Amino acid sequence: MTDLHPGLSETRPFALSVAQWTLGEPDLHAAFDRVARAGYDGVELATDRSPEDLRRALAASGLSATAICPAWGSRRDFASEAPSVRRSAAAELHRAIQLASEVEAAVVIVVPSDRPDRPPGCSRQEMLFAAAATITGVLDQYPGLTTDVVIEPLNRYETHLVRTLDDAAALCQLIGSPRIGLMADVFHMHLEEDSLTDPLLRHGAQLRHVHLADNQRREPGSGCLDLETVISVLLQAGYQGAFGNEFLPTTDDALKRGQEHLSRLIAAIPRS
Repeated sequence: MTDLHPGLSETRPFALSVAQWTLGEPDLHAAFDRVARAGYDGVELATDRSPEDLRRALAASGLSATAICPAWGSRRDFASEAPSVRRSAAAELHRAIQLASEVEAAVVIVVPSDRPDRPPGCSRQEMLFAAAATITGVLDQYPGLTTDVVIEPLNRYETHLVRTLDDAAALCQLIGSPRIGLMADVFHMHLEEDSLTDPLLRHGAQLRHVHLADNQRREPGSGCLDLETVISVLLQAGYQGAFGNEFLPTTDDALKRGQEHLSRLIAAIPRS
């Protein structure tokens, strides 16, 4: 792997980051300082602050922006039957792409729909086509885009539409852009996939970002998920993105424990 983050080494070639929204800290400098002191390399940024404020806080902490993770919600649903809601989702994707350019983030995370139940009178295929058309309409306006837009599957309690990597890959095929890719979240995967590893191998070439939390949504190493095998399979599949930690609660102790656990796992995995 090339172009490693300055804080990385051959024994830990993956950037470890923390989702900003999980920190519950309105002061950016305080939030990012907590992440840096716990030994992480970056932050997944929300879109509720200015690029200038984010750049200053990142520079002060020595962290990088590994991803942009907007708050999508019911008013920003790419598959909604309401055109105004789809337009709102498209506007937020525009803003996220522009922010990614400003802070040099590698990926923008998209949740196509986070409604647990499909609305009456709308077929799943119709909603997938609506989501694909909305996302395509945005991407077509960025012919020189260098940021990847990644589709994140959620679990059945959070969405009716894209729950597995197969679902996300089907949506990517409908979109058909070279800048569209996949994101895996192992917490959601353990609820929806028949295997944690087979989908990663099947879709490894399209994976651009990975979210980590243990089975109970706490820090890696606190539960029963076999994250060592997950990371080994990702290495086997040629994954070169970051690991974004999205666990709760994000106390300072939990941040430190999660980082140390992942660093030990990654360092111990044999490399060819």
